[in-house]
Amino acid sequence: MRRVLAVSSILAAALLLSVGCGGLPSPEMKAPPKTFSGTWNTNWGTLELAQQRTGLVIGKFSGFRHGHVSGRVEGNRFVFTWSQREHGHRGKGYMLMTRDGDELDGRWGYGKNFDGGGRWWANRIE
Repeated sequence: MRRVLAVSSILAAALLLSVGCGGLPSPEMKAPPKTFSGTWNTNWGTLELAQQRTGLVIGKFSGFRHGHVSGRVEGNRFVFTWSQREHGHRGKGYMLMTRDGDELDGRWGYGKNFDGGGRWWANRIE
């Protein structure tokens, strides 16, 4: 009986040591919130954005077409209006930022619509 008790005590101590030495994961450290500010390579050309502390974002796009965007950040989403110089087109859209802050993916539309124009994705250049 003493032998069983001794073996059980040794096993319990070994189990406690293994848990204390990294057996349980520590809580994840959350990265600071990413900003939409920067230069982005998109499926429509280059997008340059500047985000203010208030969440307001303004920017311009060039490449396939030229124009401006402005809107607000809501969590990881940039909700915006856009306008093109050449044809006078305008509309709305949104882009979602990935967790690492290096990619955007969203949709855009004409007029008051957030969809209908197509997909707008981007990869951060700087």
